[in-house]
Amino acid sequence: MPAAALDSDDPRCRLRAPRLSLECTLSTIPLSCLDLNPVRPGGTATDVVSDAIVLARHVESLGMLRYWVGEHHLNPALGSTSPMVLLSHLAARTDRIRLGVAATLVAYHPPLRLAEDATLLSALSGGRTDLGLGRSVAARTPRTVGLDHDRPHVEARLLERGLGTFTGRCDQLLRLLAGKEPGLQGTPVDLLDAVTPQVWVHAAGAGESAEYAARNGLPMGVAYFSRPTTVLEAIDLYRERFVPGPYRDRPHVAIAVSALAADTEDEAAALGSGYDVWLRGLALDAGAHHYPTADERAGLPPLDPDEQVALDDRLRTRVVGRADAVARRLAAIVEAAEADELVVETVAPTLEDRLRSYELLARAWARI
Repeated sequence: MPAAALDSDDPRCRLRAPRLSLECTLSTIPLSCLDLNPVRPGGTATDVVSDAIVLARHVESLGMLRYWVGEHHLNPALGSTSPMVLLSHLAARTDRIRLGVAATLVAYHPPLRLAEDATLLSALSGGRTDLGLGRSVAARTPRTVGLDHDRPHVEARLLERGLGTFTGRCDQLLRLLAGKEPGLQGTPVDLLDAVTPQVWVHAAGAGESAEYAARNGLPMGVAYFSRPTTVLEAIDLYRERFVPGPYRDRPHVAIAVSALAADTEDEAAALGSGYDVWLRGLALDAGAHHYPTADERAGLPPLDPDEQVALDDRLRTRVVGRADAVARRLAAIVEAAEADELVVETVAPTLEDRLRSYELLARAWARI
């Protein structure tokens, strides 16, 4: 049986012994942004890029450590189809914030192509590149329980998913980045002379990805908003089996949480009301492809029972409210997971709503 989803009200937030006191831990926990690049109503690829520029520059001005994007395909709700292309555009328009992918779907990219792209992005960004490695959706979840969900299979076919295991492809990638992959006449493959990107592994549970991160001494990201029931299992396995190496001398975990902050509880509730139908379209290929306003949501049907069950964890674990209350709940999650970084994913009806949420949350987090 999988573990119950970790929530700020979960007893484990009180019973699990942290490595440091909450006050000491949180004083050094950096805050970062995960942008799913939601497509606005009637939006184009140009709008996705312009929104990303505005958000990346905004969270950089707030002092956030990282701006990460995902990799998604065949989903009209999300514009993050080519993260390396998008991040290269942002590299010229930001100064300090780290830019990364959470996570590159390793099965769809030849290791050499991925190494070359990441190295070039690192050169363009002045060494500010984070390369997150993840398994594809098709490899993890062939079919959503109780619902017809064929996108992963179509995605795997159209993207010509490569041969080889996740571990084998990641091993080759690391050898390429380290200058240890044999090339012509046995000499190592020579990539561009640039600062090597910081490599991360993103894990959904206590499986191959978490094992790989631990065995190779890499930092690990976990998407609490996507796989809340297995977050602690992944982190525990990673910490227990971590082997210090050239990348890290101790475990390092970033936990990503979906959150939305506003000036008042009523405003937060209104802004958050459309999340369920947006998530239905995003995760289940059904319903709206943009995030509806409160008025639009009022005219749409509720989730049916199967949809409610399939999305329950993601709906229940989203943190919505006044910024100070949201920050306290996020702090409890960070403490329970003993995380080293907090990454916040925020979607809302408009870009302005998202910018305001990050601004409010950054201020509240600084006061924790």
